[in-house]
Amino acid sequence: MRRTALIYTVLASLIMLPCLVLADVSVSIVLDRTEATLLDTIGMTVKVSGTQSSDQPILSGFKDFEIRQGGTSSRVEMINGKVSSSKEFSYTLMPEKAGTFVVGPVKVKVNGKTATSSTKTITITEPSKSKGLDRGILFLEATVSSNEIYVEEQAIYTLKLYRRESISNISLSLPEADNITFKQLGNHFEYQSVYNGQNFNVLEIRYALIPSQKGVYGIRPARMTFTLINGNSRSPFGFFDDPFFSRKTGQQKTLASEPIELTVLPLPEQGRPPDFSGLVGTFVIEGVIEPTEVKKGDSATLTVVLKGRGNIERIPDLKFPEMTDVKIYADQPVLSEAYDSKGLTGSKIMKWAIVPEKDGLCLVPSLSLSYFDTTDRTYRTTGTGDISLFVIPGEAEKIELFTVGTTNQTQPGIVKKEVQELGYDILPVHTSMKNLTGSGFHTMRPLLWIILAVPILIYGVAIYGVRFSNRSEQEICVAKAKRAAKALIKQCSQEKACASRMLTCLKDYYNDRFRLSLGALTATEAAEILLENGVSSETIKQLKQLVQNFENAAYTGRGDDVISTETLLALIKKIEKEAR
Repeated sequence: MRRTALIYTVLASLIMLPCLVLADVSVSIVLDRTEATLLDTIGMTVKVSGTQSSDQPILSGFKDFEIRQGGTSSRVEMINGKVSSSKEFSYTLMPEKAGTFVVGPVKVKVNGKTATSSTKTITITEPSKSKGLDRGILFLEATVSSNEIYVEEQAIYTLKLYRRESISNISLSLPEADNITFKQLGNHFEYQSVYNGQNFNVLEIRYALIPSQKGVYGIRPARMTFTLINGNSRSPFGFFDDPFFSRKTGQQKTLASEPIELTVLPLPEQGRPPDFSGLVGTFVIEGVIEPTEVKKGDSATLTVVLKGRGNIERIPDLKFPEMTDVKIYADQPVLSEAYDSKGLTGSKIMKWAIVPEKDGLCLVPSLSLSYFDTTDRTYRTTGTGDISLFVIPGEAEKIELFTVGTTNQTQPGIVKKEVQELGYDILPVHTSMKNLTGSGFHTMRPLLWIILAVPILIYGVAIYGVRFSNRSEQEICVAKAKRAAKALIKQCSQEKACASRMLTCLKDYYNDRFRLSLGALTATEAAEILLENGVSSETIKQLKQLVQNFENAAYTGRGDDVISTETLLALIKKIEKEAR
């Protein structure tokens, strides 16, 4: 078994080797955090992707940090048949002064070629002044980024566990406070720091704290329960959810942080816009229409993206402005939420399908939004600005309208051409009957019948052609109306019927069945036409809803999806029975 496994391993390595050699090599810098104090350390990993063998990285831009090198690790992965490899170099950064620094890039040589990483920004602040008290080998500290904030403004609530001993089985209880919500900002991270001249290992967890009501709040202490391990730890890090430590036994302890007082101010009444929805933070809005030029009756998509930092869940659905000669179809908004070290971020994407019914310049008015800016503590309004859409004439269908019951009374007569003599035969003169009974006459008899029949056939075909060409336009429309339902039912019977195709087929059915010249068919128009032709209200209601569903699918990117046409088929049969 061991020998077989070894053979398979060697073969797999030989198969993967060309992939590893030919893979693209890239370098990236990964920091465990981008904000720290002068007394903290920052973990950094230089990741070289696309190879398992590379030279030692060349670091630049770290002159304001002391760097200590850690270990290295290699990794090979195969996902969906694709092989990827990487090598990681670990470092510890110790800042030497406060400020904001751009570190990097990092360069790595692989097979004689140099790969370069992008840069990263790190902010270093002065450490908070400790009270000079010896808080022991274990203590829990809670801080808030600001003790005075507005309603719906987020503050950063930070918990730090300082330890000089090994622990396991950690559980955390956050303080409960009415009208205050805590949202965790990512996973915990660990580093080393100095407190009162002593070195500590620190476990840090961050939360976004968001109050919903004004007032003065006393945030109670957070509590952390864990098992204190006797003896030395296998590693200064990695104790969180570590199965090795979870099997250890020791003394159970609970630590509590100090309480925090938080003042929440109401949003000011002065300068509040009428359309203010309670959005607090910093936001920007962007709008784009694609394509910028369409034919009349075709659709363009307006995409509006509102993104920023703050109470993202309060971003409202924007109302599309009133426009004439334009049909609007709204898509379902998409809200996405993210986070970083500074709090909650996110965006909301809203889309509309715009179908112009008039050629020329179509100007979409600005879509705007008001919010309370927490940076300068004032109300602001941001907007997309007017957006231009150029509409060119489409291919209009030309079908003349006729009133039921009218006929074409005057039928043009057949114009007879004057007989023109082209020539004449000189027949032989016969003096006896027996001269007419010769074999030549019997031979020519079939040919004579054919010659006599051809003019009659030509005359009949000409009469039929004239009558067909002079058939009234109304008769043509009536014939189309009879065929309209059959044509639509045939389309409904196709296996791959889609919403876009059904809208076009419905428009053709209406034009033929009711003798119209519609360039596009809306749900409202479909209902009104049926009402004018005596169709029942229940059937009209069902068809209107069905057309609306087709429109939403066609103009929101789902027009080519295969749909069921059973409902439409049943409705067409009802319309044929009920319509005048």
